[in-house]
Amino acid sequence: MRWWDWPWLGLQIFLAGYPEPEGEPEPAPVSLRGLIAALLLLASLVLLSLHIIDVLRQSDRLQDCFLQGRTNCDAGPRATDH
Repeated sequence: MRWWDWPWLGLQIFLAGYPEPEGEPEPAPVSLRGLIAALLLLASLVLLSLHIIDVLRQSDRLQDCFLQGRTNCDAGPRATDH
């Protein structure tokens, strides 16, 4: 017997008293409430990531402006962003 057979043998001895399951287990029914909750969570994560991307872009523009030595850098949204 090889060394990697020992855990399998121990598992067989431990589970010897339990009967084998008969047939396929029935799949759990799909819950509409769970589906809606998952979609809402996914949508909120997408919106959060878009917000973070926008904040990082604005920060990058502001840093680029400061690094170029400008003094009139505006931290607010620009009229050309629309």
